[in-house]
Amino acid sequence: MTQRLRLVPSPAVAPSRVPGDATEAARPGGRPPQLELAFTSRQDWQAGLGRVLPLECSVADPQSFECSAIVGRLHGQTVAELRMDAARLTRRETHIGAPDHELVQVLWLLAGRCRVRQGPGQAMLTEGGWTLVDPAREYSLQLDQ
Repeated sequence: MTQRLRLVPSPAVAPSRVPGDATEAARPGGRPPQLELAFTSRQDWQAGLGRVLPLECSVADPQSFECSAIVGRLHGQTVAELRMDAARLTRRETHIGAPDHELVQVLWLLAGRCRVRQGPGQAMLTEGGWTLVDPAREYSLQLDQ
C-alpha cells in the first residue's frame, strides 16, 4: 500500500525554478504549474527530491521502493505531495538552515499511517490527520505500509 503525505517545507530550501514560483506566471484560468517526479530507488529519491525536501530517506524494501511527488508553489510556499512505499524520513541537524528558524512545516496524511517524532514528543497520524513540526529541529516520520 502506498502512503500519501503532503509536506509544506521551508521556502528557503526550494530550488530557484520550482514550478509556480513568482518568476513563472500561472496558466490563465488554471492552477500554477507543477513539477511531477517519480523515483524507483532511495538514491533517486535522495538525489531528486532531497534538494526540495532536505530529509534522509531509509526504505523498508530497497528492492521494490517507489515514490512519486508533485511539487509546486501555493501563496509563495513550496508544497509537495508524496506517494511512497513504507519508509522513514529523517530531518537531521545537517539539513537545517538559518531561515528554517522562522518557519513551520505542516504534515497532512492523506492515506495510511505515519508516526511523527520530534524531541520527546511523538504522535501517530492516520488518514486525514495532520500535525505541525519545527523545521529548525530534528524530526522523523515513519510511514507504514
